[in-house]
Amino acid sequence: KRHPGVLSTMTMGVAPGVFDLLGGGSPLDWSEGIEPVRDQPPFGIGMEEHGLRAPAFVLENLLARKVGLAEALVDRRFHGEARLVGRALDNVPDPQGTRETQWTAMLTYAMDLSAGAEEVPLKTASYDPLVWVDASGVAEAMRRHDALLLNDRLNPFQVCIGGLCVRSAGALLE
Repeated sequence: KRHPGVLSTMTMGVAPGVFDLLGGGSPLDWSEGIEPVRDQPPFGIGMEEHGLRAPAFVLENLLARKVGLAEALVDRRFHGEARLVGRALDNVPDPQGTRETQWTAMLTYAMDLSAGAEEVPLKTASYDPLVWVDASGVAEAMRRHDALLLNDRLNPFQVCIGGLCVRSAGALLE
């Protein structure tokens, strides 16, 4: 509800105790900004090992809850490998134009999908429309502040492209 009309990567808030288990360290030790996290081992998504690692459990929860992939994950029709690639800390302004800000600590994971792209719906309660874009274009769209570079059906007067999740993805993809 805080972010209508925002171009977004898949995001989900988690409790601080859960965040501590995700491998990014304490945000109290981070510098403000976006930084890569290197040399993290990949882990399975949609595979038997899902319950053995906190990041896999959280990412599968995000995919089930926000992207509607619960059945495809359970049936192993949607699976791949993910790894932690970045972390970000920023005092994020409200995209609805109020003067409120929110300190946000965010971890970014990349996923190499092995199977199941066709399982992703065109819209969910969280994302409407839900579209795939070429990851190589995210950084350029951010630089030019032009969401139409990613999807020409978006309304440029209604879509914010400056959110922390998209800024993180763009910075980490460069």
